[in-house]
Amino acid sequence: GDKKNVTIRHLLTHSSGIKPYHRFFMEEKFADRQDVSNAIIAMDLEFQPGSKYSYSDLGMILLMEISEIVSRRSLNEMTKTWLFMPLSMNSTMYIPEKVLLSRIVPTEFDSLYRSGLVHGVVHDENTHLIGGVSSHAGLFSTAENLANYAQMLINNGTWLGKRIFT
Repeated sequence: GDKKNVTIRHLLTHSSGIKPYHRFFMEEKFADRQDVSNAIIAMDLEFQPGSKYSYSDLGMILLMEISEIVSRRSLNEMTKTWLFMPLSMNSTMYIPEKVLLSRIVPTEFDSLYRSGLVHGVVHDENTHLIGGVSSHAGLFSTAENLANYAQMLINNGTWLGKRIFT
């Protein structure tokens, strides 16, 4: 159907027609990242690509899968190499080590999926199911590190004289 017309631009602009959200974490048949990716690919589109905008967590998960296949690197590796290290964002990461828990604010008490306090792990349940790393959730940072990123944006893509984005 219209899936053949979905482009990377559609995924980036949330105009792909892919469903916004699905509770994969609530269904036992979804055990891991591959199960979730396959389910997203198999879903019918909700609208014709490019015809409207609707934020889609699922589109972002698919975008991560595509970027990892094309680059042959994990999102975690790509972000460290291409963003965090060049921007001196040393306190920005997916899946923080337990030693950092004292610096991380708990996000909620989850009575639906994890039955406990969510602290130092990704808040988003689907991202938790797929391993804690996604292009739409799971990133931990500090105000200082975010200021570095913001300054790079203010500088039209440069940080300390080095071009990060064109």
